[in-house]
Amino acid sequence: MRHCVGVIAAVIVALSIPTTHAAVQQPDAATLLARAAAYLDSYERAFSVVVAEETYVQELQIDARPTTRSYGMDQTVRKERTLRSDVLQTSIGQREWVAFRDVYDVDGKVVRDRDTRLQKLFVDTPAQALEQARRIVAESARFNLGTLRRDINVPTMALTYLRGSNQSRSAFTVGGRKDVGGVPAVILDFKERSKPTIIRAADADLPATGHFWIDPDTGRVLKSEVSVADRRSSAKITVTYGAVPKLTVWAPILMIEEYTGPETIRAQATYSNFRQFAVSVDIK
Repeated sequence: MRHCVGVIAAVIVALSIPTTHAAVQQPDAATLLARAAAYLDSYERAFSVVVAEETYVQELQIDARPTTRSYGMDQTVRKERTLRSDVLQTSIGQREWVAFRDVYDVDGKVVRDRDTRLQKLFVDTPAQALEQARRIVAESARFNLGTLRRDINVPTMALTYLRGSNQSRSAFTVGGRKDVGGVPAVILDFKERSKPTIIRAADADLPATGHFWIDPDTGRVLKSEVSVADRRSSAKITVTYGAVPKLTVWAPILMIEEYTGPETIRAQATYSNFRQFAVSVDIK
């Protein structure tokens, strides 16, 4: 009988060791936020101005009203388009990441000569680069499917909520653990509570909610998800980060978008061939 008790006690001790270890390794929200803020400070310096090739697949779905010919049955219209672009990403101040798309191929058809003009703008004439880049974005936007204007589809946009200067704008809680690409991560949930909100529609606030998958040891962001909604539509953008050649930090390698409302848009963007430039960009 004594032998059996000893065995049971040993099993209980053995089982309790991993549980205690997991509890020690689980950081709280404040610790995660501090590490993430420090990581982003170095990330923005290391990422600077980066150009990548983007393959952007869009799918549009419109549920049309029934007509006489449809015999009372709803008709669904679906369209798909693939854009290939040069995309430049940069931070332009305390609260904003921006991306500029320069489309050069639509569904396999060349729409302009590929001359890396975004890169040339920011390297050769950085003082005028932002305004000229916005004109290029407006020119490229006509290739997007659907009527919904979307300018929040910037892979690094979600990082704005994690910046040290912006963390007080949201409530953060630890939401568990999950590996991302084989790397252990702690999930940090957030709800934006300050106004005006970072994302707005006309004069309306759009409080964001979402999740960050963070390496608890380094504060590195492995994945992000941001959702916003108004009375008519909602949007969710999920970005996965990964190691890429020529960069010392992990970069966005996959972005998935979902927009629902009068029209449904699903899109997936993949990124490759990253090139980095040391350019100081600011906006007044």
